[in-house]
Amino acid sequence: MQSSELTATTYRSVDEIAPTEWASIFPPVAENYHFYKVIEAAFPNKYKFYYVAIRKNSSIVCLVPAFVTEFAIDTTIKGPLKDFTLKLKKKFPHFLDLKIFICGSPLSSGKLGVIDQDQPEIAKVLNKTISSLAKLEKINILAFKDFYETDTKFLDHLLAYNFHKMHSFPSVKLKICFKSFDDYLASLGKSTRKSLKKKFKKIDSQPLLEVEVRNNIGELANEVHQLYLNTLKKSEIQFEVLPQSFFEQIAIHMPAETKFFLWKLNGRLVAFDLCLVSNHRVIDEYIGLDYAVAYQYHLYFDTYRIVIRWCIENGVQSYEAGDANYETKKRLGFTFVSQYIYAKHRNPIVNIFLGFLGLIIRPENFDPFLKSMKTHGSHKETSTGLGIAHV
Repeated sequence: MQSSELTATTYRSVDEIAPTEWASIFPPVAENYHFYKVIEAAFPNKYKFYYVAIRKNSSIVCLVPAFVTEFAIDTTIKGPLKDFTLKLKKKFPHFLDLKIFICGSPLSSGKLGVIDQDQPEIAKVLNKTISSLAKLEKINILAFKDFYETDTKFLDHLLAYNFHKMHSFPSVKLKICFKSFDDYLASLGKSTRKSLKKKFKKIDSQPLLEVEVRNNIGELANEVHQLYLNTLKKSEIQFEVLPQSFFEQIAIHMPAETKFFLWKLNGRLVAFDLCLVSNHRVIDEYIGLDYAVAYQYHLYFDTYRIVIRWCIENGVQSYEAGDANYETKKRLGFTFVSQYIYAKHRNPIVNIFLGFLGLIIRPENFDPFLKSMKTHGSHKETSTGLGIAHV
């Protein structure tokens, strides 16, 4: 598919793309070429992957990972409306399930590889290419999932092709500029600092927890996966369920970036925290807790103590910790980072209603804390409507 000198090529696996070509267009982040190899290996049947490469005079100018999936549109809904949809789905299991063509990653925020020049033309070719792929797959909804503010300069060009720009749930980050963990504690509010010190004192007064940091889980794979499932069941918002092979494969394909923080009590694994590390940045990916002892040992809060200490000791500058438990993370000093979704329906009439739906399913409509932030003006409002920091 061509426009002027731009040519689009579609691949079905990341293995068909040269790692050097990937590195030439993408920023150096942990969710890299090898991360997509892990995802493909872990989900051989759940997702159908595409990679759209756009070249100009044989030089790559844009690379976008994409996948086809079934998505339940009530996934991010909480509260009474969620209870209502769950009751409906007991009688109609596939009610609200839609097949969607998504640009981005199934497991993380979206990443774009695109040069600064010719962006309107690149967006035109990209839209035409993914629209053709969606038509081939008999899919009506196309979306770009969870992209940061830094990507909106390019993605806003899609608005000319009837995409709607919507707010997604924000991620959070902590700027690591502390000399010690005590220095970090001193940066927090008085009540939070007092509460944390009390929790840590209780942890340290009990039988000692052993903490180990390593880049693989080896013989602990089954235990790690069970702890992950324990925590997943507690979550109101559930996306994909990771297979055990994901935790094994990530250590194989990304040994330099992978860090497993492991907590043991009397030799038994009681908590883990999987983080990805690269370029002075830590991304907290997945956590798992043994709830038989989690509250007694305040394991959730101890994961932050250990990881933040590790960040300080290893020169990490930014610690990112996902899109949940916003109130707690705000008290722990994290700032909110805007994420956006761009979506459209191929039917122009239905697409009008999709725009209205985007207004209804804004994150603050289903998360009480995000709503309170907006209502009470806890932060100065920005273009996000929530006063959220941008990366």
